[in-house]
Amino acid sequence: MQVPAIRIGAVPEPEFQLLLAATDVGVNLRYPSAGESSGVLARLMALGKPAMVTRGEELSHLPPGIVWPVSPGPQEAEELALGMAYLAQHRLARQAMGLAAKEYAIAECAVEVLAQRLAGLLASV
Repeated sequence: MQVPAIRIGAVPEPEFQLLLAATDVGVNLRYPSAGESSGVLARLMALGKPAMVTRGEELSHLPPGIVWPVSPGPQEAEELALGMAYLAQHRLARQAMGLAAKEYAIAECAVEVLAQRLAGLLASV
């Protein structure tokens, strides 16, 4: 069964927050990537939402189970469909991935943690 995708484009921040809250699984594919981080992915993780992402070097530091990596290229559509089907059918797997993402975001992405790292970096220069 194919479900049509709905592309809505940019939305105001309050509406975006509601959309994130209503999300069961985020899909944050980025190809080609310039190695940049994703604010949307960080927000999904902070909310405890599982996310499917493009497999790449910029996310290779994440522990297993934090995101669902999808290979870019010809197999992308099939891997995405299989991953979405799995997550749709396995509520506990979605919950576990979301919880792991939230715990990672709290431990590694909190403003205080990032500020301490930046201060350490600046002190070393």
